[in-house]
Amino acid sequence: MSKLRILLYGDIDLNFMDGSAVWLTSIAPVLSSNSRIQVDLLLKAKEQNNHLTSALEGYDNLRVIQPFQEFSKMLSTKNTRLTVEEAVQIMARLQAESPYDLVIVRGFNLVREIMNYDVFQAITVPYLTDFKHDNRSTREERADLKRVYNHFDYLFLQTKETKEAFKRLVEVDGEKIQLLYPMIPDFENELPRFQNRHSRLIYSGKFHEDWYTEEIIEATKKTCRGKFSDPYTNCRG
Repeated sequence: MSKLRILLYGDIDLNFMDGSAVWLTSIAPVLSSNSRIQVDLLLKAKEQNNHLTSALEGYDNLRVIQPFQEFSKMLSTKNTRLTVEEAVQIMARLQAESPYDLVIVRGFNLVREIMNYDVFQAITVPYLTDFKHDNRSTREERADLKRVYNHFDYLFLQTKETKEAFKRLVEVDGEKIQLLYPMIPDFENELPRFQNRHSRLIYSGKFHEDWYTEEIIEATKKTCRGKFSDPYTNCRG
């Protein structure tokens, strides 16, 4: 029996740890847990560390494609990251060499580019997160979202709330939308305990105005003031 062939690509640099990078290195092993599926994961950037990519090791049916090694002749020698144009060109080459049954892509600009390739229309499911969910969405963005919705048979969104926002913005019934929730890894041994031991709050996520990151920091400082002798704030990004 032949395997179902899936190509994964996200416009995401796996050298940096954020929610989208964790998502990409989570969904690849999830799909690879089925031995009847062959997963090819195309990387965006030259690998500089394995903090996230180590999660991709140990799967016989998961191929990690290093574009700057395997497709160097197609790329600019100055770049360390694929542009969306380069990424889709490589994906088209891979598709021509050994066709895929399903292509999952993440990144709005990437989706815009892949729509220029007819070969991907019937087999691609885009995963969209990077669009405005309220009245800040521009007319141009809404037109692009509508074009994406009409172009593909299905698309992934992250939550029910995102789906409702999409339906409202684009004025569609949402029948094509499938929910793909954020993922966490399986716990191998005992469940983690969340008891407060050090009176510290850790934020691990994106620094973005929509996430109100600065407000979180300020609220934490106000909450700690007068309650703890050594309120401590450490921001990294």
